[in-house]
Amino acid sequence: HISTEIAVRAGCGFADEWKHWEKEGDKWKLQGTDKRVVFPIYNQNLELIALHGRAIDEKHYGSAKITRGDKSQGLFLSDAGALDSKAVAVCEGAI
Repeated sequence: HISTEIAVRAGCGFADEWKHWEKEGDKWKLQGTDKRVVFPIYNQNLELIALHGRAIDEKHYGSAKITRGDKSQGLFLSDAGALDSKAVAVCEGAI
């Protein structure tokens, strides 16, 4: 269990309707929506460059893990001051 306070400090959010769009010809079509926990991904200048969404229930559209933006150029910070700490922990994913 992660407290709401920790989630808010880390910048996590909740998307009640994460929208899944696909391009059909020259038009975009909404394919479905689902509920997701959302993690911000920042670059070295602390600019938001991507969002990572994790489905929170078994009924979801497409992959349970979706990233929009180039996450390879950034990272999820558990706290805004994380890079100024004496120790930094690196893990595979935000969860």
